[in-house]
Amino acid sequence: MKNNLDKKEYTLLTNSVIEQSDTSGGHTLYHGAVPAMEQYDTGDVHFKVIDLDSLYQHIEPFESAAIHLSDNTKDSFVEERVLDTPIEDVFLSIFHLPQRVYWMEGVKGIEVINKPGVNRTGTVHRCIATTGGNPVFVTEKGNGNEKEITFVEMNPKGMGGSKFHLQKRGEKETLMKWHMLVNRNFAINLMFNLFMKRKMQKLVAISVDNLQRYCNEGKN
Repeated sequence: MKNNLDKKEYTLLTNSVIEQSDTSGGHTLYHGAVPAMEQYDTGDVHFKVIDLDSLYQHIEPFESAAIHLSDNTKDSFVEERVLDTPIEDVFLSIFHLPQRVYWMEGVKGIEVINKPGVNRTGTVHRCIATTGGNPVFVTEKGNGNEKEITFVEMNPKGMGGSKFHLQKRGEKETLMKWHMLVNRNFAINLMFNLFMKRKMQKLVAISVDNLQRYCNEGKN
């Protein structure tokens, strides 16, 4: 039947299928349904066709609310490394949150709190840490192309976060820059530098080593 329809996007249902459904007849999708019939050797087949093109007029474009938590931060330090891994593999290992337990040092679990599914602007996750604390981060923004990718995730209060910048150096080589972001507030900077910076530098360096190892294992 569908070969005789001059439509690109549509739904086609036979009357028998519609009659078996208690709700289909009242659904707004069926208000513009056009009845039709075709004859076959086995008898007449009655059906309805719904043109889906008109539905696009009723769909409002979705735009995630902009998040600007990183605007008031600066780099505390940057871990820069060339990884012997294609940029696509590095990106997925970082951006796909569940994979982080396999390489991020001190993280034994990831709990997605808000906007589950594909990681995107507004996705909130909690890192279940081996030492406790369990920090929470929100995905702020990201952009990229086949040669370069950047994305940022922040503490929901803007205290700090991470900016990951990936640059393709070859088919199997990626330049990775992990920027540790800290709020520009003098007191916050002072506390971070005195009590956390050295520890975080060590954790990030080990994590990047683990990331390279994890990506290599994925190839085999």
